[in-house]
Amino acid sequence: MKKIKLIRNTRETKIKVVLLKDNVFPLINTGIGFLNHMLEQFSYNSGFSLKIIAKGDLDVDQHHLVEDVGIVLGKFFKKISINSKKRYVNAFVPMDESLTNFVIDISNRGNVFFNFKLNKFKKFDTELVYEFFRSFSMNSKYTIHINNYGLNTHHRIESIFKAFGVAIKKLYGKKNRLIKSTKSLI
Repeated sequence: MKKIKLIRNTRETKIKVVLLKDNVFPLINTGIGFLNHMLEQFSYNSGFSLKIIAKGDLDVDQHHLVEDVGIVLGKFFKKISINSKKRYVNAFVPMDESLTNFVIDISNRGNVFFNFKLNKFKKFDTELVYEFFRSFSMNSKYTIHINNYGLNTHHRIESIFKAFGVAIKKLYGKKNRLIKSTKSLI
């Protein structure tokens, strides 16, 4: 796949997403540590080595930045959806006691359906998980269904982002990497 780079600059945020060479560990810097971790999990599990650099008005809150990263990633996958190997896929991914079923339909009618409620989490506003996927779906034009349960909020959200990555990998037929976990890289 040829090099793809998308940029979004507004009064509130500056976002850049670049597709790196295959099998390069993702480079993510959003200013929100937890979001960096989730996007690394997505990038790694999707097989798409991504560079995501984002700056925003974090002095206000995390909303604009998370939403705009979802917008740019959605536009990125809309741009490459012609390369999809399938119309729809699903992925089940556990994370310890948590489990997510993530379904994508490249319907060209972006929408997102959540079947879960997340508890409060001190490092990240959990409402933004919905906002991220709403922004992604509206801009990619993918219809997304997410079913999730578990006890630990961090595990639940991580399971969602990993399942998102696995579903994207299935859509685009990306090959498995040699290592099974991002933890094996260090």
